[in-house]
Amino acid sequence: PIITEEDLPPGVLFSQLADENYLVGKEDLQRWGELNDMLKEGDLTMDELDALFNAAAKAPGTKDMLGEEGFCDLYDAIDNLFEDVDDNDEEEIVAEPQAPSRELKEELLEAIEDIVQLAEEEGQQICGLDCSEMEQERVLEIVSELEREPYNQVVA
Repeated sequence: PIITEEDLPPGVLFSQLADENYLVGKEDLQRWGELNDMLKEGDLTMDELDALFNAAAKAPGTKDMLGEEGFCDLYDAIDNLFEDVDDNDEEEIVAEPQAPSRELKEELLEAIEDIVQLAEEEGQQICGLDCSEMEQERVLEIVSELEREPYNQVVA
């Protein structure tokens, strides 16, 4: 499925695009809706994308797959192409309040469901007690993003 949410942090976007080995290949980038829009609108050419992808650090033991660090490098390189120029119009910038977003919560629940399903298929303990380090990292990353969201209003 195409990821249509915009302005996702690179770590969250990576976890949504990554395969079962926690890697992202060039074909996985086709599911990144915002990138597809940039390509369709001509803001980014396929040659530029190929060059940026080829320049990003590949995952150990692979020639064409990005780990999280390499993906974040690619994300930053693309983002840097579109840096806003400061025209001293800061007074015109108005911060829009963000509506509470459920995407991260849904992603966390999906990740947990994936772990439970995998555990059942492989005869492991449920609740993720036998999950791999990559699966643990994925859940912790999503939880960390949830903690940083402005709408997180946990009150003691």
